[in-house]
Amino acid sequence: MLRKRALVIALAMAPGLCFWARAEDIASPSAAVLETTTSADSRLRWGAALKLLLPSLRARADRRLESPDVRDFHHIDGDDAYVPPPPLLHVTDLAARDVVEHGKPRLLVLVGVDPPEGALGMALLALIDPGPQPRLLDLVDVAGDRETYFDDLVRVKIAADADLIGIVSAHLSAGEDAALADLIYVRDDRLLRLAQIGRQSLSGCGFETRQTWALAALPGRGAEFDSLQVTVTETVKRTPDDCGAQKPPKPGCSVWRTVFKWDAKKLIFRPLSRDLDALQEHNSTPR
Repeated sequence: MLRKRALVIALAMAPGLCFWARAEDIASPSAAVLETTTSADSRLRWGAALKLLLPSLRARADRRLESPDVRDFHHIDGDDAYVPPPPLLHVTDLAARDVVEHGKPRLLVLVGVDPPEGALGMALLALIDPGPQPRLLDLVDVAGDRETYFDDLVRVKIAADADLIGIVSAHLSAGEDAALADLIYVRDDRLLRLAQIGRQSLSGCGFETRQTWALAALPGRGAEFDSLQVTVTETVKRTPDDCGAQKPPKPGCSVWRTVFKWDAKKLIFRPLSRDLDALQEHNSTPR
C-alpha cells in the first residue's frame, strides 16, 4: 500500500538539490479520478495512464478500480524477488510525479494494489512517455515492505537535465520505524536503481535512536551523471526509564557516508566505500 507520509530526511543544502511541490496522492481511488490529470505538468488523464499498464481496467459497482490483467513487469530487486500478480488487481492507491530523463519529459505513476499471497506488498512503478501518443516505457514492482510511497521531500538532479527520485518502503511496529529508500533514475527509458538506503529508528528501555539521511550531488567533470554523496546520521538519546540491570546504548552520534560515482564503462553507479554495508550490518544487530 502506498502511504501519504514523509520520510524524515535531513537535507544537505548543496548544489544539485532542488525542492519540488508535493503532488496530491490518491488513496482509495474511484472511477471519478479517471477523468482528472495525473500531475501538474502532464496533461495525461489518469484513465489513459492506467490503461497503459492495466489494459482491462474497470470500475466495480462501488466505483472502486480493478483489473484482471497487467502488462509484464519485473521487480526492482531482481528475478528472485518477483511475485506474480493476483488474478484480479484491486487498485488501492495512486501517485504520480513528473521527471526529466536527459531533457525528455517523463511521467512516473505509482500504483498500489492489494498484494498476492506470499508478498508483503505490491506497488507498480510505471515509466510513461506522456507525449501526444502516450507510451508505457517500463514497469517495475518497487514494493519492499508493507507500505510504498514517493519520497515527498526532495528530488536530486544527478545531471543538469536528469532527475533522481526516491521510493520508500516501510513498516511501523512496536518500538521500531524501519524504512528502505530506493534511489531511482531513468536511462534509455528504463527505471534503474542507483542505491538502496536503510533507515531505522528505535525506542527501547532507556534509549531512543533516530537515523536521518542527506543527499548531495557532486559535479562530475565530463561524466554523463554527477556523483551522489549519501550520508546517514544516527543519534542516540537516553530516556528516563528505569531499566534495572539492563544497560541502554550510550548516547552519541554516528555517521556513515559514501559517494556513488558513475562508471562510464560498466554504465552503473559504483560506491566508493562500504559504509552503507556497515550501516546495514549495524541495523541488523539487536539492541
